[in-house]
Amino acid sequence: MPQVRREVILMHSAQQLYELVDDVDHYSEFIPGCERSGILKDNGAGDKVGFLVFSYQGLQQKVVTKNQCFPYQRIVVELEEGPFSMLKGQWTFQAIDAHSCQVVLEFEYQLIAGLESILSRPLNKAFEKVVDVFCARAERLYGSP
Repeated sequence: MPQVRREVILMHSAQQLYELVDDVDHYSEFIPGCERSGILKDNGAGDKVGFLVFSYQGLQQKVVTKNQCFPYQRIVVELEEGPFSMLKGQWTFQAIDAHSCQVVLEFEYQLIAGLESILSRPLNKAFEKVVDVFCARAERLYGSP
């Protein structure tokens, strides 16, 4: 089962980075291959259901996740529907000081049978680059330190 773990220290606050990851509505603006994204449900108490629609070589896939949000600390992600038999993970935000934060992304997943041969390689690359994409977005939104 593929697993991803990436750590990075950024010169932005934990609040800024948490809000960036929590802003699912704007993922399609900066995540390669993401055509649409948004929040389907938000109970106002930290539980959200979000979706992303990806397109790769004419194949379109929708992923729906349940996200448990612990403001400025952690977002736990679990599969609701999509081309996976299993998908779970979390983003963790550990403030170093008021202007820097360690971000850790941990995910494990398994594609459903039949899609592994088509999507496993591009999906592995995408998961490996996702932290870089969010880092670049943080620099565009919040500037360089």
